[in-house]
Parts: sequence; structure tokens; C-alpha cells
Amino acid sequence: MKKQKDQSDKKDKKATLHAEQEGQTDGVTDAIDTDSTDTADTPDAVENDGPQTDGDDSIDDIELDPVDLQQKVLDLTKERDNFSQQIPDYKDQALRALAELENVKRRKEQEKTDAIKYANEKVFIDLLPVLDSFTLAIQQSQAVSDDAQPASKQMVEGVQMIQKQIEQFLEKFGVTKIEAVDKHFDPNLHQGVSSEAHPDKEPQTIVSEMQAGYMLNDRVLRPSMVVVSTK
Repeated sequence: MKKQKDQSDKKDKKATLHAEQEGQTDGVTDAIDTDSTDTADTPDAVENDGPQTDGDDSIDDIELDPVDLQQKVLDLTKERDNFSQQIPDYKDQALRALAELENVKRRKEQEKTDAIKYANEKVFIDLLPVLDSFTLAIQQSQAVSDDAQPASKQMVEGVQMIQKQIEQFLEKFGVTKIEAVDKHFDPNLHQGVSSEAHPDKEPQTIVSEMQAGYMLNDRVLRPSMVVVSTK
């Protein structure tokens, strides 16, 4: 009985071992089949992922029409010629614009200079009547006889000094008196109020001055009021 039991155990172990070997063999076979399937699918994937070209878009298949190329060259040449012809016009316009800019710049500078130069013009114009009053007072005082009181003479001298100081003040700021008597009449500087016959003088010669005229630098503040000679 014991021997039969041992032999039965040996048969069971052999059967178990044989079953395990068959299981391992089946697993290897399944793995090989799976790899084969993946490998078989790979060429299709590679083939699908590869660059696809269309025979119609190939560079070798593009046909260039010589007539079209020639027309394009002619068009480009014509455009170039047009631009070349316009270059002198553009250059002339640029030069004109630059010249105009320079003129505007000079004009602005001149306006700025004149604004500074003639800033006190109105003040000087208002001051001229005061100077005229001193001149008139001196002319009237000259009618005083030599036997007048010393106090009167001193007063006249004082008025003359004030007149001189005002004239010096005006000259300091560019205000000068316009020369008139014995000068030829200039409508830009003189204003004729009457005329007198003077055969010994040239016509349009100023024989007397009714009111003095003044200039501020090169601008007339007030023209001289004069009497002009005639034949």
C-alpha cells in the first residue's frame, strides 16, 4: 500500500510540473503573437506618417509661361522708370519745403528781434508830447529881452536842461530826431502841412519845421510836420 501511494504522489507531481511547463509555453507564445501583431502594424504607421507628395504639385511639373514672365519684367521696368522720373520732382519738393522752413525760421527770429527792439514804442510815443511842451516853452522864453530878470533866465536854462536830459534818455533807447530843415521832402519821414514860394531854393525843399519828428531805430515814431518850398 505504501508503495502504491508513493507512486501515485510521483505521478501527481509529474502531472503538476507538466501543466506548469505548458502554461509557461502558452505565455511565451502569446507574447510572441502580440509582438508580431504590433510589428505587422508598424509599417502602416510609418507609411501613414511619412511625407505625402502630390505629383501635381511637384516643382518638376510646374510650367512657366515665357510670355507671362516677359510681361512681368516689362511691368517692373515701367514702374522703375516711373519712379526714376518722379525722383527730381520729389527732390524739388523737398528743397522747397526746406527753403520755406528756413524762411519761417528767419521770420520768427525777426519778429522776436522786433518785439524786443520796439517793446517800448508806445511809451516813447506818449512821451513825445511832453518833449514838445518843453520845446515850445523854450521858444517862447527866447522872446524875453536881455534886460529880463536873472531869475527868468535861470528858469529858461533849467527848462533847457530838462529838455536835454529827456532827449538823451530817448537817444539811449534808440529814439532820434528826424532832420528836416533844408532837407529834400521825403514822404516816408515828413508830413507836409503847407508850402511857400522860395525862388532861391529847390522845389520840395523843407524850409521850416512845425513839429519835430522822431524815429525808433529804423522805424518812424512820428513824421515831421514841415513847410515845403515851391517855385
